[in-house]
Amino acid sequence: MGTRSNGVPLTVLVGGLVILIGLGVSALAAQAQTPAPSVGLYSQGRLKILTGTVRPDKDGVRVFGLVRRAALWRGGVDGRLDIDLYDLSGRRVEHTSVKWNGRLGSGHAARYEAAFPTLKIDRVARVDVTYSPVADGAQVSEAAR
Repeated sequence: MGTRSNGVPLTVLVGGLVILIGLGVSALAAQAQTPAPSVGLYSQGRLKILTGTVRPDKDGVRVFGLVRRAALWRGGVDGRLDIDLYDLSGRRVEHTSVKWNGRLGSGHAARYEAAFPTLKIDRVARVDVTYSPVADGAQVSEAAR
């Protein structure tokens, strides 16, 4: 009684299973202690930001997602995406501007991506992705002011 046909006591098998389950639960608890950063998507006018995802990368943090032309906009879409990363105290720790890759045709989404190689995911509490209709290096004209 209490043994398997190969001679290994059932209590040893159950004990080993309990240890493995305990290790798995503690690993999940360690992951749960660091909540995923929240992502704010701020579209306006000509461009709709569909998704924004933050992931740890082997070299730091990676932010990526999809954009498309706004539903009622029929012309071209210029501009950039400003990506800001904030720590728990609300202080901005990183900033970059990126362009999306691909055409923003009717019903098509384009990808965007930014890498932050010097930043660890546990320092990031919030990420904001904001569409800016002014392209990199473009100056606002006097007439527009």
